[in-house]
Amino acid sequence: MTDRPWWTVALQWAAWGAVMTLVMGWLSRSRTAAPQGAVGLLQQPRSTLVIGWVCTIFFAALAGLSRAFPGQNPTIWPTMVFLLFAAGGLVVVAEHHRGRHRLTPEGLHYGKMVGRGGLARWDEITRVRYSDTSKWFRLETADGRVIRVSVMLRGLPDFASAVLDHVPADSIDGRAQEILDTIRLGKLPSIWGVDSHGP
Repeated sequence: MTDRPWWTVALQWAAWGAVMTLVMGWLSRSRTAAPQGAVGLLQQPRSTLVIGWVCTIFFAALAGLSRAFPGQNPTIWPTMVFLLFAAGGLVVVAEHHRGRHRLTPEGLHYGKMVGRGGLARWDEITRVRYSDTSKWFRLETADGRVIRVSVMLRGLPDFASAVLDHVPADSIDGRAQEILDTIRLGKLPSIWGVDSHGP
């Protein structure tokens, strides 16, 4: 048991919740503007790059401090956990640079965080799904490729219009259709929690 008063714990969690709400609100707002000078470009907003680097540096520093000042019962686990979170920040940075896509009349030129990107022609896309949990669209092609398009990307209204205009309606599942219709109307899906609105 801790000797801390209950209200200090409640205050700590309230402060954490307030900070997370502000950060998620900032992330959500930063994706509303289309990428400057790049028609049809889908890319992460600069805010994700900032958060990726902040997390990487912060948790790497904590990992270093946990090794420099191990305490009375030294163990490697706190350092490993901090390094794991730092690696997560690097994944966000890599996604910002490599997870870009471009819409063209012929199809979607997609990027991948690992490996080479390519072109998915509109007539090759056989299935479009949406994941409320992962917050991305999953596009499947006839030859088995899978392209994921995050709702964190700027340029989503153009993406929604392109998919709805070029991919047959029977290839788009109901949930994806609902979200795409809503995005085309200018309302972006939530990046925190499950969207319950209709088009």
